[in-house]
Amino acid sequence: MSVFRTFNMEILESGDEDSLFDERETQVHHSPYQWELILIRSIRDGNIPMVERFLNNAIRNGTKVGKLSDNELRQAQYMAVVFAHQASRAAIQGGMYEIDAYNKCDAFIQKIDKQTSPEAVLQLTMGAMRQWAKEVHEIRVQRNFSPQVSACLEYIYNHLHSRISLSELAKASCLSETYLSALFKKEVGVNITEYILLQKIKTAQEMLLSTKRAPKDIGFYLNFCSQSYFIRCFKRLSGVTPRQFRKEAMAREKRVA
Repeated sequence: MSVFRTFNMEILESGDEDSLFDERETQVHHSPYQWELILIRSIRDGNIPMVERFLNNAIRNGTKVGKLSDNELRQAQYMAVVFAHQASRAAIQGGMYEIDAYNKCDAFIQKIDKQTSPEAVLQLTMGAMRQWAKEVHEIRVQRNFSPQVSACLEYIYNHLHSRISLSELAKASCLSETYLSALFKKEVGVNITEYILLQKIKTAQEMLLSTKRAPKDIGFYLNFCSQSYFIRCFKRLSGVTPRQFRKEAMAREKRVA
């Protein structure tokens, strides 16, 4: 399969007794299970540099995988599905909420299912390796927060579609509003209002990429007081309007495909 040679990947004939015999005779086997463990542990630990080293080594030294289909596109898609399943479980072990890991896994599989070239699927899979590790890393960083700030962060995460008040956060963290505000700024580095806005815009970006909802509906869902305010906040933090953000992302996907 010529496409896979571009990524220094060898597809082995496998799946029957003859292929097992050939592997024993030629001593050409699948890449070691240890390689797989390194990748999964790196995602579980949120170890972004290790994932990068894994990808660089794989391209430089080559990998060997079993043949899953005679069709190059399906071969790449099947490999991506296997990876997504393993990565989602590793991320849960690393601290990601189960619902987030499962939804992320499902969204990725749906995305690669729509691709029309094996190159695009392989590129998306490598990008997903980095993204899984990055998100677990961010979660692990949050674990260094005090229990009160962690409770505040979780409350914000679970109520991004609502109006979040300081009094509600103070109640969730069992602190006074004044003390919580000071402690949050000290540990997180930004004040509560700015953090909530950052998270809402981050969620808006994800929704623009993963759903077909109109920007105005996303702004409404995230409880912005008006469409104009949503656009203004989005542009301030993203550099472009929501429509431009989606349009540029779609253009990048077409270039990859």
